[in-house]
Amino acid sequence: MFRDNPLLQQLKQQIKDSLPTAEGQVKATERGFGFLQCEGNKSYFIAPAQMKRIMHGDKVSGVVRESDDGKQSFEPEKLIEAGTDEFIGQVHLGRDGRPAVIADHPLINFPINARVNKEVTQDLAESDWVVAKMLRHPLTDRGFYCEITQLIAKSDDQFARWKATTARHHLAWDAPDDLETYQLAEEQLERQDLTDVEFFTIDSASTRDMDDALSIEKTSNGWQLLVAIADPSAYVSPDNLLEQTARQRGFTLYLPAHTVPMLPARLADELCSLHPLEKRPVLCARISIDQQGQLADSCEFFAAWIESKHRLNYDDVSEWFEQENAVTWEPATQTLSDQLKALKELTEQRIGWRKENAIVFADRPDYRFEINLDGSVVAIHCEPRRIANRMVEEAMIAANISAALTLKNHFGFAVFNTHAGFDTNKIAQVETIVKDAGIEMNVEQLQSFEGFCQLRRVLDDDSMTYLDLRLRKFYSFSEFSSVPQPHFGLGESCYGTWTSPIRKYGDLLNHRLLKAMLLNKSAEAPLTDELAVHLGECRRAHKFAERNMSDYLYSEYYQTHLSTIGSQVGQLFDVTRGGIKVRVHATGAMVFVPATKIHAVKDQLNCDADNGKVFINGECKYQLGDEVTIKVIEVKTNGSSLIAELV
Repeated sequence: MFRDNPLLQQLKQQIKDSLPTAEGQVKATERGFGFLQCEGNKSYFIAPAQMKRIMHGDKVSGVVRESDDGKQSFEPEKLIEAGTDEFIGQVHLGRDGRPAVIADHPLINFPINARVNKEVTQDLAESDWVVAKMLRHPLTDRGFYCEITQLIAKSDDQFARWKATTARHHLAWDAPDDLETYQLAEEQLERQDLTDVEFFTIDSASTRDMDDALSIEKTSNGWQLLVAIADPSAYVSPDNLLEQTARQRGFTLYLPAHTVPMLPARLADELCSLHPLEKRPVLCARISIDQQGQLADSCEFFAAWIESKHRLNYDDVSEWFEQENAVTWEPATQTLSDQLKALKELTEQRIGWRKENAIVFADRPDYRFEINLDGSVVAIHCEPRRIANRMVEEAMIAANISAALTLKNHFGFAVFNTHAGFDTNKIAQVETIVKDAGIEMNVEQLQSFEGFCQLRRVLDDDSMTYLDLRLRKFYSFSEFSSVPQPHFGLGESCYGTWTSPIRKYGDLLNHRLLKAMLLNKSAEAPLTDELAVHLGECRRAHKFAERNMSDYLYSEYYQTHLSTIGSQVGQLFDVTRGGIKVRVHATGAMVFVPATKIHAVKDQLNCDADNGKVFINGECKYQLGDEVTIKVIEVKTNGSSLIAELV
């Protein structure tokens, strides 16, 4: 009798109108409840019943209620902005055969009823991977509802997770289609015949798109380094059908066990790749370096034909240098042997010079997943960066510095890589942290190129690991620029790459500028603001895809071997309010140690995220950079995360 009473309804509305309101973003948890995160770090609890009406990431407004015991909770009323629009998920078929989609997200784990777009003609089965688009939301309609717009992969596809990862980041999965024929462009560019020069390549044993070859000669004053770079611009002109594809992709994508090339496979892996004893068109740089490791002020660029004589791999060359009395591989000729020794000497001198005058970051190992045909992980191999890796890296850095300065002086523009050092919005915090560490530098010095380089050289000392890790979260992101600007991260006043034109669109553009310079032609800056943003977004998408895929493979590996993997040692690299993050040395996996697994008594523990330290009873027990021993105890496969305890 009271349900439709207008007076009662009016009274309820008045009570509701008198309640405080809040607006913010929904943060879900794995246990069903959530929080509304508001401005100023204020948050409100959201009960599980209310969480069923909203989704992680939603921006909503509503009322705040207070219980008899003084605890506040939030009830959503209005959707301001949906946190999920298009998403990746797996099909779930109900008993009646009607489809739903379970989002591939650790905090959205309920099936969302769905319809299938007419353009999806394939039959959908349980656990197939799809793209779905949200159509309805409980705060604006009757409930969550979505539309399946694309089939990504069938559930039994061994590369289903790989395909889902590329789809999530809007990246291509397949190589571009090859053209029927490839013809060298008529560029009026004279090419020197260097087919008799004993060039060599050093790559991983599995590399197919070999884009750089080297030749080196020791001189009375140092070294003369000849760098030959594969020339896809000889086949791909700006009006070529492949130009738009390369521009759109931006880079070659390297996922574990699968590479998605920027250019068609035949072009990247065959016609342009510097295979031994195959004649190839290249762009060359002849670089002079003195005995102290300093590059000459000028560098000679020219086009050429070469025929690489030797295909070498990092491991063979490194082992030859590191264990000369117990190796199975030897250089095929005395000339090659002499060249490798000269390149090693140059590398060591260049590293020494850059440590004194630029910036050299510490070597970190690479980690390689060994994958079965069914997509499962057999093993994870730690591959330290050895002397051969550094030899090629230093040669490419020298070539890139030389090209950047040459294009800067000739045109005043190119595709430059820039890095501005510390984030200007966080520089005050940086100043405080640095001064607390006993280093007297003001904001102006920290923001200057010279000051940043000076600080980085101080941080190279092993005793500065804690400060080094603490400052990394304050760095700005690297960007692309059409005008020369410093690259703080490398300690170079000007830097741009041209040594990977098979794999990077920006390098392809710089090749064309170098050719225009050689032909004494005018040119326009190829990098617009729009393209610079696009390339930056592509690079970030690639990094996220690689990280997501690695996280998944780590979870698969540890899930399979959880009972046999014992204690492991790693480095503490981050502290959050809820625990610590550790990078395992043996596998490269990043694991999370919750606060409850650090110390049993909550009131005695303080995980100080701001200072990167963990206190127990007021005493600092752990800090950034510490070596700790952990044991993985749980694998959360949906979130691809590893939970560990301290040993």
